[in-house]
Amino acid sequence: VYDAASGHVKYDPGEDRPRSASAVCSAGRGDCGGIAALFCAALRANGVPARLRSGRWATSVIPGQLLGGFQYYQTHCKAEFYARGVGWVPADPTAPVVGLER
Repeated sequence: VYDAASGHVKYDPGEDRPRSASAVCSAGRGDCGGIAALFCAALRANGVPARLRSGRWATSVIPGQLLGGFQYYQTHCKAEFYARGVGWVPADPTAPVVGLER
């Protein structure tokens, strides 16, 4: 699921973009929130508990810094899935797409 979400869906940031799993799947593109939602939906459909985690990077906003033509406020959305015997495991399906490997 991780490879499919990060490899077959184009990262395309946008402020007014629909972020539902069905919208991202139909368009073949989405921002971090949309791709993470698609990732969670696919896991949940297969019986794996999954949730979204959104917030800001621990970095101040850089005035004038753009991401996809929009002001970047250091916001990001990831996912977590529950692995029995391990607990909640963080996963960022957009990391390989936009170079956010953190």
